[in-house]
Amino acid sequence: MANNIKEQLFSETKFQTTVWLIHDNLLNTSAI
Repeated sequence: MANNIKEQLFSETKFQTTVWLIHDNLLNTSAI
């Protein structure tokens, strides 16, 4: 059970990081 929660937290963090990176890339692209 604890392992499952860890896995969920990890994938959520990975998702947030991906969203942030895409957002950052969009900002950089529009700045050009």
